[in-house]
Amino acid sequence: MKRLTLDLSREEHRALKLISVERDVPMAELLRGAIAELQRDDDLLDRVSRHAS
Repeated sequence: MKRLTLDLSREEHRALKLISVERDVPMAELLRGAIAELQRDDDLLDRVSRHAS
């Protein structure tokens, strides 16, 4: 396993935390799930890639 440090704005952190609480899923697990979905879904990957700086 590798460790990743991710800098989030206050708003991004709050949004992730809110989803985490609402779904009762740890934030790290949500991010792992998002990565798994990005690997499987080219359309999602295209949409998310547009947000990359």
